[in-house]
Amino acid sequence: MMNFSDKKRKQIAISALINGFKQTSEAYSIPEDQVMPYLENLINGECSLFELIRNEILSSAQNKGIKSTCESWGLSSECLEKLINAFPDFVSNKKYCDTCSFINPQELKTWSNVSVQPTGPNDESTPKKKRKTGEDKRKVTNYSIDQKIQAVKEFVKGTNQSETARELQIPAVNLMRWRDKIRKEAFQEPHVENLYGVQKRGQRNKMFRDLDARVYAWYKENKDKKNIDEELMHQARSIVKIDESEPIIAEIWLSSFKKHYKIE
Repeated sequence: MMNFSDKKRKQIAISALINGFKQTSEAYSIPEDQVMPYLENLINGECSLFELIRNEILSSAQNKGIKSTCESWGLSSECLEKLINAFPDFVSNKKYCDTCSFINPQELKTWSNVSVQPTGPNDESTPKKKRKTGEDKRKVTNYSIDQKIQAVKEFVKGTNQSETARELQIPAVNLMRWRDKIRKEAFQEPHVENLYGVQKRGQRNKMFRDLDARVYAWYKENKDKKNIDEELMHQARSIVKIDESEPIIAEIWLSSFKKHYKIE
């Protein structure tokens, strides 16, 4: 059984109500017995147009009987009985002759050509989604690693983080994500696994790449320093120090970093 959105189910039900089960089944490539529950939900739903239709069906049932109403409206007796049980206090105020009601299915079909106009899935008249232009798309700002770190420093020291985010013109959710990545992952095992892990999964994280690139840029200018391991660790620590707490720099990051950049 195919799954449809609520909007599509309503469209199918309207088509079944107006065009019949067979035509609707063919148009949407679904079995007829799948259409019936959609029609039941539509008739029982809260919609002014279909409230009127529902009342017409109930009036027909009270005046003409269940069998005649089922034949006129193409409903199963089970569906009609459910509808009657759902509205036990309904009292018809309409007068019927032996052959018709005030609104019958054929009149409804004519009416629908003006007011409803349901379309099939392949109907060329179905409105097409307008392709978004460059102006319609949300503007995306690419921040450098220095800008991210500086923004996070301002964010964590602010007494009102929401206000700080507005002043920085950066969504608070972005700032919190950057903060957590710097505190809990940068130069630690998640950082190493993402960039240098044996089983590399997914895309390499841009923040981790930028952090290592910044450390390597420092190394190229200071490669002759003594105790280079300590200097690299110190440099990494100074980059991600965003508050009074001391950043954690994992030994595994240092060894992986040196191996990647071929540092002796």
